[in-house]
Amino acid sequence: MMKRLFMTLLFGFIAVESIGVDWPLRINSIGKYLEDQSGNPFLIVADAGWELTTQITDTEAIGYLDNRAAKGFSAVEIRVIGRNFQSNAPNDYYNNPPFCQSSSPPCVGVHSPWTYRNEAYWARMDAIITAAKSRGMAVLMFPGYLGYDCGSQGWCADMRSQTDAAMTDYGQWIGNRYKNYGNIIWMTGGDADASKYPNALSRVTAMVNAIRAVDQDSIFSVEPEMNTLGGVDSYMNLVDINGIYTYGSPKSMAQRAYGQTRPFMFQEGYYENEHGTTIVDQLSQAFITYLGGGVVGHVFGSCPLWSFGAATGYCDSHSSPFNSWTNNMNSPGSISQGAIGKLMRSRKWWTLVPDYSNLVVLSTKGNELAYHATARETDGETIMVWCPNTNVVTVDMTKIAGTQAKAWWWNPNDNTSVLIGTYNTTGTRNFTPGSARKLLVLDSAASGLEAPGTTVYFSLSAPENLRIID
Repeated sequence: MMKRLFMTLLFGFIAVESIGVDWPLRINSIGKYLEDQSGNPFLIVADAGWELTTQITDTEAIGYLDNRAAKGFSAVEIRVIGRNFQSNAPNDYYNNPPFCQSSSPPCVGVHSPWTYRNEAYWARMDAIITAAKSRGMAVLMFPGYLGYDCGSQGWCADMRSQTDAAMTDYGQWIGNRYKNYGNIIWMTGGDADASKYPNALSRVTAMVNAIRAVDQDSIFSVEPEMNTLGGVDSYMNLVDINGIYTYGSPKSMAQRAYGQTRPFMFQEGYYENEHGTTIVDQLSQAFITYLGGGVVGHVFGSCPLWSFGAATGYCDSHSSPFNSWTNNMNSPGSISQGAIGKLMRSRKWWTLVPDYSNLVVLSTKGNELAYHATARETDGETIMVWCPNTNVVTVDMTKIAGTQAKAWWWNPNDNTSVLIGTYNTTGTRNFTPGSARKLLVLDSAASGLEAPGTTVYFSLSAPENLRIID
């Protein structure tokens, strides 16, 4: 698809838009990944920017989106109406409330009902979502985030106090407002299982069904209750993409999700600079998802960035780069997670098949977050093996197409690769990473693929789609 350029006025700034996505997204007919209207696969490499819409200025929001897009992120996750993790909840940075007491000005903000919507607030949401779209980014958007345990972190109590008719009205309104944007993945749930609280599931169902009724292209995913698989353990009839939420290794949950009819993504887990987790933990969560069949995508988060400085008490460290949300934009975790996006897009990631049967890697793979997640491109063009430690990896070389394979060590720290060598595709071969936190990439030499992370692979038969990554 030819790239087209045009100018868009956003927040008073002129932004050059490079169209690389033919919105809206849809689930591919195979049912495992997302693609655009031209059939180009779309990988969600998302950053948790929960309070993007409420906590910072318009200029700062643009800077954040530019930073994330440049790093390799293709999506951002937000609460379109915030409630707890912001300085002036639920009002935005400019003190605009999302809802008013009446249709007559001035707008006096209230939590409930949601009948009267403040245009000043929602116009900013329009601009932020449009700005993300202009950067080729999807928005994972919660129209009504429930909050942990149906408590003060979200809108669960307010939704329960309303009627199904009121939530239907809100769903129709917000669905109509954003149905033509194309870059929205609608999100339901929100750190809670609505079925456990009186009236909550009924309200959520009314809102979701109303959005679906007016937005024929809508795609829904879910953030379920922690340590559950959304769409299977809860919200069964409300989502198109199942969602993993776990603090720990997603391996068993990913393997379970891979066997379902619907595709899945990793919705939330360990954030950088929280719960004493390491960068290896966060990388393992991502690779266990991507190489475990979760080729819809993965969401990464970092403290204090996710709240844009409003919830620093959740952070383990307040030293640089975690001493401010602006410094946090260049945290080690964000650099490596963005690099994963570049890595995956440089190979035929949407056809990767997880090696749950241990036919590709014959050595012990380990477990939990030390698991050597492995996937093979369905035609044998590429094999990827995540190496969170320095353990030897034994590969069945016959699983690679052609007579020879090129082997690389890819480094998530800076998206660099070292060519190990070219080997015959016979027998087995041991590979030992010189240090932890490396990815083994084996390519069929006949494919002519460049170093991992340096090009975007849509189709080698369509050279205009193979472009250098900045």
